[in-house]
Amino acid sequence: MDNRESMPARTSHGSTSSWRQLRPGQARQEVFWFNDGNIIVRIESRCFRVHRTVLRETGSPYFANLFNEVMHPPNEMVDGCCVYDIEGRGCDFAALLDGLYGQLTCLVEQEPSFFTLACLLRASHRWQVPKLRAWAIQALTRRWPPSLDQVHKQVDLSEHATRLIVLSRECEEKSFLKRAFYRLLSLEDFDLGHKGSTEAGTNAGDASTRGEYDHEKVQWAPADSELAREDILHVVRLQRYAAMFWTLLARKPPSYDFLSDRERHSGWWSGPCSVRLDAVWHKQVTEAGFSIQGGRDPLGCLDNLRDIPWGTLGKICEACVTDCRANWKRQQEAFWKIIDREILDT
Repeated sequence: MDNRESMPARTSHGSTSSWRQLRPGQARQEVFWFNDGNIIVRIESRCFRVHRTVLRETGSPYFANLFNEVMHPPNEMVDGCCVYDIEGRGCDFAALLDGLYGQLTCLVEQEPSFFTLACLLRASHRWQVPKLRAWAIQALTRRWPPSLDQVHKQVDLSEHATRLIVLSRECEEKSFLKRAFYRLLSLEDFDLGHKGSTEAGTNAGDASTRGEYDHEKVQWAPADSELAREDILHVVRLQRYAAMFWTLLARKPPSYDFLSDRERHSGWWSGPCSVRLDAVWHKQVTEAGFSIQGGRDPLGCLDNLRDIPWGTLGKICEACVTDCRANWKRQQEAFWKIIDREILDT
């Protein structure tokens, strides 16, 4: 028998605690169990043996307070290490340690998965690690850029839209909300009467199949996909507004003044462009295949509208085509701004 197990160890604050092994049911995390570590952090049933200085040097007020032995004297020791119990999720703390010790922040050939970034953002928010919070937000922004030209093309965001909304609310990070709510429009079977998500299942595959880096096995919690009642109402309002927006736009051609400007069209034998646009609008827009998706992706459908070769199909003059496309671009921008003001109350 190891003599240390029967020898009491006196901590720096004067209390006595026995040398002992981990309690039954507690798992030693081999990836982050360092033989020279001087503390053990226990969260859920998982134990991590790490270095106090590494956590202190993150600039985290949380860890500075946790390691204040006057305010929080440890009352248990394992293998000569003070044990600190913290609230939260083990997968989040593992992501935090991967950011501090591992390869997460220096990946070259892989991108971190959304699961890993979500864990890191939650961890850095809960345990107040500003540098890793900023890194996680930057990585999520690279994954789903905020550019209006890119938002409706981020098809992979549909898989995680609900989780991104829940994550953003939990971590008080509003910058991703609008993109996530917009992508919910594309989910045909989104059930507003159910708090769960229509996204992919709890385990979304591993890094080898998705080509992404997971800091550990992907395991979402049910709560990660549970929208708050207020956010469900946001989705309902956005669905109604998007459907109305596209219906009003697509049902008849625009009545821009320049389309019927006599001076602009004085050299055209067939008259102003408003007449020619009226003749082709119904077929090219109202009954077009892309128009069916207008309520689910109005930004993308406006792109389709702008891409129609109006000069060839409708004999619309070049000046009017240019001005129409500029107006449709402004309608995209207006729609995007209204989501903030009228739908999300931001």
